[in-house]
Amino acid sequence: LAAWVAAAALQLADGKRDSAALRLAAEDLPATPCVDVNTAPFHELVRRVDGLGTFRAKLISNGLFCPFKDATDFQTRFVTAGGEWAPLKKLLDAGALCVKDRPQGSE
Repeated sequence: LAAWVAAAALQLADGKRDSAALRLAAEDLPATPCVDVNTAPFHELVRRVDGLGTFRAKLISNGLFCPFKDATDFQTRFVTAGGEWAPLKKLLDAGALCVKDRPQGSE
């Protein structure tokens, strides 16, 4: 896939293809999966989620000892810990963050 994208970009640069080739290349790229707040370690939260910041990532990471049941539980515990919910809601709505099922045996 990477070779195909590179070839399409070269063809565009050479004037052999129009913008449709680049658009097709972009559509073939896999979508970045959301970062699961129940499993992602601190460094992954900071690295992969633009706009999260270290303070919010620490609050989320501190909750990993007891995984979040769902988005409501995540919101309640995050706000109770002193976090501002609005930026996280935007990240959840955009698909950058998600709350997946609890890991096995984490009841």
